[in-house]
Amino acid sequence: MINFYALTQEKLQNLLLTHGKEKFRAQQVFKWVYERRTTDFSLMSNLSKDFRSEFEKVVSFEVPKIIKHHKSMDGTEKFLFDVGNSDTVEAVIIPSEGRLTICMSSEVGCNMACKFCFTGKQKLKRKLLTEEIVGQFMQVHDYLQTLPEPQRITNIVFMGMGEPLDNPEGVFPAIEILHDTWGMNLSRKRVTVSTSGIVPEMWRVADAKVRLAVSLNGCNDEIRTSIMPINKKWPLKDLLKACRDHYQASKDKITFEYVLLKGVTDQLEHARELHKLTRSIPCKINIIPFN
Repeated sequence: MINFYALTQEKLQNLLLTHGKEKFRAQQVFKWVYERRTTDFSLMSNLSKDFRSEFEKVVSFEVPKIIKHHKSMDGTEKFLFDVGNSDTVEAVIIPSEGRLTICMSSEVGCNMACKFCFTGKQKLKRKLLTEEIVGQFMQVHDYLQTLPEPQRITNIVFMGMGEPLDNPEGVFPAIEILHDTWGMNLSRKRVTVSTSGIVPEMWRVADAKVRLAVSLNGCNDEIRTSIMPINKKWPLKDLLKACRDHYQASKDKITFEYVLLKGVTDQLEHARELHKLTRSIPCKINIIPFN
């Protein structure tokens, strides 16, 4: 069976056509599943009985199971998901004034090996499938609807476990599904993809019309390479050119994430270098105390 949460509307339309069904049925099924949160075909009353009986044998609606859920005093909530073979990934919801952001994972482990990142200490085990990424969102969405005062996720950031641009085949179809008017109808401008700097894949972010965040963390190549090995392959000159290209294509400000590491990235001269490095790029710099 095909996992429904792996299907963009276009892929669902193609699946319907192979079964001799009309393409417009894809919108109807999307509406039942995503808006009404109905995964029981017998309840999809505007579809024929033949359609329902056939397609319940074609698609499944499996999502990663939540195995742990913790809520902190500041309102942040962490969800641990079982993605099979004893592998787990995390998603976090972060409340702030006027928004509720979900931070999602894209891989089990990570190959980037950034020195300050706990996930970077783990080798990449595998890349998440589209349905596992969408499944994280849907599980948290459904949980929020059970609260005495239901809440809605307003923003997505791909800043959890893994490097999103190392898994474009999983991440960008998931964005398309969650953005779809008949899906979760999230504005593209409320989705942010973070990267450690996989330069050849950065065009995908502008192509998807979502926002870009770059994990910079170093104001020169020597410092950045010492804490982010990816800088050996794509140094700052190449990374910043890709950032300028992104701005030219999207006209969106870029967010540069900068972790303060004592004695490594937190000196006054580092701040001056950082300003000089980024002043030609419309951007916002997010200063992050090392946790």
